Amino acid sequence: MFQTIDDYLDSLSPEQRSGLQSLREVIAQADSTLEECITYNIPAFRKGKAVVGFGAAKKHLSMYPMSHQVFVEFEDELKSFVTTKGTIQFSQTHPIPPELVSRIVAFRIAENQRNSK
Repeated sequence: MFQTIDDYLDSLSPEQRSGLQSLREVIAQADSTLEECITYNIPAFRKGKAVVGFGAAKKHLSMYPMSHQVFVEFEDELKSFVTTKGTIQFSQTHPIPPELVSRIVAFRIAENQRNSK
């Protein structure tokens, strides 16, 4: 079990660590009030509730939007990525554009706020 995002990143290869560290920075810049955490043993950010997570697999990196609605809302922009029910897969050479990550984060924060009313 990982205690911090740094613990998680320290367990990865340098290439995986670099790709996820870049994503971490973009997420943190998208909303400075987000809090880093570990949920389901993966790095994540929360604002009350979990907003997004990320992780490394053997052959790709993943962003976990933690909402199916993200895949509907951003369908056209995600076409160049492999997606599964819960992940957006990317690589160091084909990262998710920072602007898209920021918009996904904003969408998730607004979705969590709507759902908590």
